[in-house]
Amino acid sequence: MQLESRDYVWALHSQSQDLLLERCIRLCDNTLVWQDARNLGLFIWLQKIDVVRDQMAAIARNIYLSKSAEARDPVDCTLYYLALRKKNLIEGLWKTTSSHKEQVAMKKFLANDFTDPRWQRAASKNAFALLGKQRFEYAAAFFLLADKLKDAVNVILKNIKDFQLAIAICRVYEGDHSPLLREILENAVIPMAIENNDRWLISMAYWLLDRHKDAVRAMVV
Repeated sequence: MQLESRDYVWALHSQSQDLLLERCIRLCDNTLVWQDARNLGLFIWLQKIDVVRDQMAAIARNIYLSKSAEARDPVDCTLYYLALRKKNLIEGLWKTTSSHKEQVAMKKFLANDFTDPRWQRAASKNAFALLGKQRFEYAAAFFLLADKLKDAVNVILKNIKDFQLAIAICRVYEGDHSPLLREILENAVIPMAIENNDRWLISMAYWLLDRHKDAVRAMVV
């Protein structure tokens, strides 16, 4: 199911977001993954940050479990769990993936302390190597491991070209008062919406920036 920007705006201003979310999840057979969340615009209209984080956790879990037990790959859900700062959970998944060719290296690497600048630099180095291999989502994940949210967001915007994912990762990682979230809205979402003549998305972005007069003006001008 693919909603339009107009639908996102109505959902943003709804007083029944819990009910809307419940119905959205039901539409996805209770196995919401990122593509579903993007099609439904969940992470730009959900207002409660705890609900946003809960849905990110559900998406990560559903992505990992979407394959057969033998084919499950921690790589698929790493970005989402690291946005939630759940490195230990990723470590646990790698321990159960004995047939994966990267298991030994990842178990060893993730055992390090990524609050240490040395290992943050190592994570960034890996992120750049992954960019060279065009493994963009995994590169963004390694930037998060290095605590470089802006670099992760830049990869998502420039390489993956998914502004909703950039917003989702930013909200989950840093909260709704993140200066970077404002940058995404001002420098990526609004210019794109203007180019596409999408007044609904322009209005929504202004509303999220607390520029409510501009949000209304975007709809009537």
